[in-house]
Amino acid sequence: MDNREFISPVYDCTFKWLWKDEECRKWFVKLIKHLADIDLTDYSLYDPEINSGNSLRDYRLDIILTKNNYDYRKSDFYNIEMYKNFYDLNEYKSNMYLFVLMADGFESGDKFIKRRGVQINFHDYLNKYDKYISISRYKLRDFTNNLECDDITIYNVYLPMFEGICYNGVENELEAGLALLHANSYEEMRIIASNNKEALNIVDSLERLSMRQDFMGVYDAEKVHRKEINSARSEGYDSGYDEGVLKGKLQSAQAMFNDGVSIENISKYTGLSVEEIKNYCIN
Repeated sequence: MDNREFISPVYDCTFKWLWKDEECRKWFVKLIKHLADIDLTDYSLYDPEINSGNSLRDYRLDIILTKNNYDYRKSDFYNIEMYKNFYDLNEYKSNMYLFVLMADGFESGDKFIKRRGVQINFHDYLNKYDKYISISRYKLRDFTNNLECDDITIYNVYLPMFEGICYNGVENELEAGLALLHANSYEEMRIIASNNKEALNIVDSLERLSMRQDFMGVYDAEKVHRKEINSARSEGYDSGYDEGVLKGKLQSAQAMFNDGVSIENISKYTGLSVEEIKNYCIN
């Protein structure tokens, strides 16, 4: 299966798909236990529409975990994010998102429910201010009075710091697991995984995923979309950004159309109208 297209786990749609797969999620749960000493064994993805059958939505669901599928607005929750590319606002936006989740659902007159929110951000790039930081942990703190708020905790993990580390037993499961996420080929992933069966299952799952046409439509669309956004950002003008996004969607639509994906599904995957797809791919 090594001749299959490499499906990177740091792409948004891939990362979220892995979390939705029960066996793969067990690997992540163990990884986070090593990372933050947090046991998510009895936690599940919070998704009131998990059986909706909407494949596109399933690839885009936020990774919010709650115990016994409780409403995250009324219980402790854990939010997991993956950032493939660096943008100045990444960490700011992720922090603000956590605050929004904490405040979500609270209205005047509601019974106050004390809860805890934890956010874990994986970054596939080095820290902008200190390239030697591998893992950081934040809490709200009053330095004047030496007081700390335990309601909110934020972890940032910088994957390139773990590049090339291979499994050699329980002692380095965290470091090798983070290296696995940063790998750029199935071959590299298998070298990192060594004889670790759970890590090898992640590789096998990615290779099987590359055979699914419905997923590849979403994955290819995200690849082109990111490429065009990065190009537009580097050129520094808004019109280029908008044109790049549209161009990326149209190119993805053409690739899916050539592979036999229905126009209705192409529209669902890309957000383009049926008419736009027909005009670009057929006329």
